[in-house]
Amino acid sequence: MRRSPSSVDIPELQHSNRADRLPVEYPDYAERLKDHPYFDEFRSELDFLHEQGYVILPQAVSPDLCDKLAAYYSEVQTLTADELPYVEYFHNHQSFYGVKYSEQVRLDSEGKFKMIDLFAHNALAREACFADKLARFLSLIFASDVLAFQQLGFIYGTEQPIHQDTAYVRVSKPAMLAASWIALEDIRPETGELEFIPRSHNYNAFRFDSRGDKACELVESDPERSLWFNYTDQAAHADFLKTMESLKPLYGCKKFAANKGDALIWISFLAHGGSKISEENALSQATRKSLVTHYCPHPAAFPVYFKDVLHMPALKHKESCYLSSKIYPLTPLPEAFSGPDYLAVNPDIKASQRFSDDPGLHYLDHGRHEGRSLA
Repeated sequence: MRRSPSSVDIPELQHSNRADRLPVEYPDYAERLKDHPYFDEFRSELDFLHEQGYVILPQAVSPDLCDKLAAYYSEVQTLTADELPYVEYFHNHQSFYGVKYSEQVRLDSEGKFKMIDLFAHNALAREACFADKLARFLSLIFASDVLAFQQLGFIYGTEQPIHQDTAYVRVSKPAMLAASWIALEDIRPETGELEFIPRSHNYNAFRFDSRGDKACELVESDPERSLWFNYTDQAAHADFLKTMESLKPLYGCKKFAANKGDALIWISFLAHGGSKISEENALSQATRKSLVTHYCPHPAAFPVYFKDVLHMPALKHKESCYLSSKIYPLTPLPEAFSGPDYLAVNPDIKASQRFSDDPGLHYLDHGRHEGRSLA
């Protein structure tokens, strides 16, 4: 088994030279992207992202949208069984994925569960992850259309150890991914704020021996030195987390002291995690409502679950923005569908607090099964 270097062996960070890196990571990124329609608008943010591996977009999402989505988080326990989101959580050193939320989940996870792919059934989550400013910037750093393929909703801080997404988030070109972290409320100190290590996107030396992992062998040319953790070699995973933690004193660590609507974008290898929650905030159950979305360039890369999960292909949300989900089937609307017409012939939907702003979602989730008229 090849292990990572120990903390004393970690080299000075250098720009990634992987062939599958994003356009913004190349030394000549400005030349590559200068003709993009949003290059001038985001030139300073682009330069910062290239050097630091992250950038903050203040007020990227409107406070009103954040308030509505935060309210949904608060109401999740009152939803009907059909409306409950799928979640991921840890309990007794085991990972549970794709489980319907329940009171038992809340107790077992101590509130540290993640709601999966809210964008598949919640119009607010879709609008947030593709808010105009975010969508424009993502299309610039990818130099292509953007696919949102995984989303995680958090009510509380998780205290997740420092890590790199490339170990867990599987994309056909493993380093071609980015993420957004959106604050749905003003984030208070010591509530488990997002923490990250600037410039760590240039550290990509850690490899896992993932021979026997079929998805890895499909994508990686050398599965013995894979970016992906195979979820079985716990010793290698412990080495990985130790290496990530050792970067903090060497290169510094920042906390994202976010205001409502602020978004932090990071790319590929940026090391990040959840900071510690104070005893006082833990006892008072202080929230840290946030929304994380993972993206890749479309169609240059795709989530590897496309290879092993039967579902519809990427669904267009709006110009240059696409969605896909491992958990939820995403079905396109009929060409004849019109939101205003659907609401006009279905007044109960028009009066619905949840679906009045997104009649298409109601039709896909309920209306077509109920035989509702389109017009």
